[in-house]
Amino acid sequence: MMLAAMLVVLLIFTLLGMEIAWAIALSCFAYIALSQLTDNPTAFALFAQQMTVGLDSFVLVSVPLFIFAGELMNVCGVTQRLVRVAAVIVGHMHGGLANVGVVANFLMSGISGSSVADAAATGTVLVPEMKRRRFPGEFACAVIACAATVGPIIPPSIVFLLLASIVNVSVGQLFLAGVVPGVLMSLFMFLVTWWLCKKRNYPREERATPREVRIALADGVLALIAPAVIVGSIVAGIATPTESAAIAVGYTLFLGLVVLLARGLVRPIRQVTAALVEIGGGGGDRERKGGEQGQETRTHRAGTFHLGRHRMGEGRQGDLPSQGGMP
Repeated sequence: MMLAAMLVVLLIFTLLGMEIAWAIALSCFAYIALSQLTDNPTAFALFAQQMTVGLDSFVLVSVPLFIFAGELMNVCGVTQRLVRVAAVIVGHMHGGLANVGVVANFLMSGISGSSVADAAATGTVLVPEMKRRRFPGEFACAVIACAATVGPIIPPSIVFLLLASIVNVSVGQLFLAGVVPGVLMSLFMFLVTWWLCKKRNYPREERATPREVRIALADGVLALIAPAVIVGSIVAGIATPTESAAIAVGYTLFLGLVVLLARGLVRPIRQVTAALVEIGGGGGDRERKGGEQGQETRTHRAGTFHLGRHRMGEGRQGDLPSQGGMP
């Protein structure tokens, strides 16, 4: 009976729009309060004790650190480097930038561990470029959204970290278990995207020259080995998940500083500071400030990113992206 009452309270609070964490907490508190009317009451001290035990986990500290690493990739230019590497590898195939989106999200997922962070990072770069290539806007958004779903599967995964902290299993084993499913997911999404784009005759890029391939790989090699550094440190027992998350932040910040020093420090440092405030504040500031600041950031990123030459010649010269090179 009390269990049913707790579920009813949880449902009511949820329907009222209360945040799910508070709804669960208050429904549990209601359960303890109702137990006082029975022959076996539950002590109220158990409520505070369980809340403290739930937060007393070093593994959970790694969650905001991995999210912050994803934010740093976005504001420091690491994302653009990964996307450019994907562009020179698969951009000339049927699908063009759609295939680039799938591969770029696969590479991004090895650092951030969050599908939302991956979609936001690659979407701000690729969706405007795909629209300029006259891809349908719905198709461009769908490709990025679907490709980002490998974020919680490819290690490091925030979902796996939460699962490990709850059921007390090995984080390293969970990370290794996600490698094969994540690779298969990305592979089959790539094949579906390739087939759809070939069937609908969507544009693709010119094949990159050997010099362009060398430049892109040299520019992104440090970003490409980041997943191996993060996951390898956990699997090899060199670092705990929390320490590995700190390594991810430090490594990404190091890569970003190379870009910052090349571009000038004032604007990027302001963006990094904003990312710190956003992570510390729970991410709500993005929705409240997302209009003007988000548009400015998207314009800045899209304007400074160049994927290559347009292959099929569809569209006027004005539809092509700006010719600014990668930093």
